[in-house]
Amino acid sequence: MMLNFFKSGFYSNLKWVLLLSVLALVVELSVHFFLFSLDAVTDIRTKNEYLVYFLPFAGLFIGYVYHLLGKSSEGGNNLLIDAYYSSIKRIPLISTPLVYFGTIATHLFGGSAGREGAGLQIAGGYVDFLIRMFKFSDKERHILVKVAVAGGFSAVFGTPFTAVFFAFEFFNIGKPNFKGALSVIYVAFLVEFFSSLLGLEHTFYDVKQIPTFEYIYIFYLIVAGLIFGLSARFFNFSLTNIHKYFARYIPHLPYRLFVGGLLVLILTLVLNTHIYLGIGINTILNAFDQAQGFEVFLFKIIFTSITLGSGFKGGEVTPLFFVGATLGSFVSTFLPLPIGILAALGFVSVFSGAANTPIACLILAVELFGFEILPYALITCIVAYFTSGYTSIFNKQKVTNFKLFKRPEFLGKRISEL
Repeated sequence: MMLNFFKSGFYSNLKWVLLLSVLALVVELSVHFFLFSLDAVTDIRTKNEYLVYFLPFAGLFIGYVYHLLGKSSEGGNNLLIDAYYSSIKRIPLISTPLVYFGTIATHLFGGSAGREGAGLQIAGGYVDFLIRMFKFSDKERHILVKVAVAGGFSAVFGTPFTAVFFAFEFFNIGKPNFKGALSVIYVAFLVEFFSSLLGLEHTFYDVKQIPTFEYIYIFYLIVAGLIFGLSARFFNFSLTNIHKYFARYIPHLPYRLFVGGLLVLILTLVLNTHIYLGIGINTILNAFDQAQGFEVFLFKIIFTSITLGSGFKGGEVTPLFFVGATLGSFVSTFLPLPIGILAALGFVSVFSGAANTPIACLILAVELFGFEILPYALITCIVAYFTSGYTSIFNKQKVTNFKLFKRPEFLGKRISEL
């Protein structure tokens, strides 16, 4: 009788809330330490540019570590999608320290990568451990994997509203899944609360001039959205195919990473610049004030595709912010809109097209740049999303609705199967 009482709704909900609260705290503490480490190694690398010469050897070492300890952890963010759709798929707990080590090493020696991949996989490793320990049901597993996505994203970027909708859109294309919304919202905002207590500061992007919206702008925004969507499509194409060719011709991971690091080093020496290494926050910030050349976003795509395609760790999102902001900055040289707003629109719209998360990216625009940008971002994010086609940086996403063109044969398939 007493056992049944403790299994009643109130106590079940209380235990669930306590579990999510502990998870949010652990995720925030872990990601906070990761971001602190990332800032430290980025500072070291920018002050010691010779470190890029060791990138091939760092890749060799990362490759051997993953080869020996983490073969099942090589899938990156796609591990979370697999775990969502299949109870037998794992996000191994060892992926948490491995992705931390791999990402920090990648950035210390100059790989062109992001950071959200580490945040999501750190959270995912903890969630998978809880799922296995407490034997959660499939329904609870689905919610917890979404919670991991929202918590990891919120911890890395400090944008809880975006994190919530990113979790809803992350697993499939065309139809957000709102199941478990209360848990997802709770963790995303609790993570942000813990972040504020710890005093973590996120990058501030200043859009100095957002003009009053006029109907004539619609045409310019559609053109910009098409450009952003095509660049997202090219980013996805480049990353997917470079990864495919690396895996085909250099199947041994350590050697693959060595060659990838060597190519990044050669490109850095040929171009005689380090702006494409690491996250590139300074270049992103400059794009809001100074028009960037056409080659800037293009080379960032190439550097990132080689880095991540060969197997280095990090993530795709921050490089997409770099690509989008610098492309938008370049577009301001021929479209009559302020440079700041076009950089901001590129920042969110290329991400929208590449990740198939238009709602999350629209909310991201508001969280980062204010409500004034909403009508502009609404157009460019949607146009970029449809223009990017059935491609994605997360190739395990499932097609659950059509984009611009109806392709009935695509429904229910993963991007990697198309």
